[in-house]
Amino acid sequence: MSIYSLFEIVLVFSTVVMLISYHIHLYSKVRRDPLMTAIGITNHARKMWVKEMISGKHDILAVQTLRNQVMASTFFNFTLCIRYYNHVSFMINTFQQNDPSVSPEAVPRVLNHGSLHYTIGMRGFYLSAPLALWLFGPAWMLVGSIVLIVVLYRIDREA
Repeated sequence: MSIYSLFEIVLVFSTVVMLISYHIHLYSKVRRDPLMTAIGITNHARKMWVKEMISGKHDILAVQTLRNQVMASTFFNFTLCIRYYNHVSFMINTFQQNDPSVSPEAVPRVLNHGSLHYTIGMRGFYLSAPLALWLFGPAWMLVGSIVLIVVLYRIDREA
């Protein structure tokens, strides 16, 4: 094994460890203090949005908002996002006071599942940049991953 191959293995491993470590940190932050992350803030905002859509009978606004989200969903992992948003569009317009499957608690849960898949899809899209930089060498991939972590940190802190 050449020195260059060993160097590449070390850099690739370092990149993977850094990205996994960041996402473990983000996951724990969302669980401990959700309103300090963009994910937690948007989950809370979607819950409030669903309550307003159900109570105010804004059927067209709700469906159009979900349609706009679906239009932004175009890649592989986004198919689950589309599926969940489709379910929410039916659930929000068939609200029944005594039906737990379309309650104000159930609808945001399904909506947040769809948003989670959208977020995972976007993370996969972002990850393609360091992977593309790997074509130029492992050092470029490591630098791209460090830049990606800095960008993700800013995105995850700002709503």
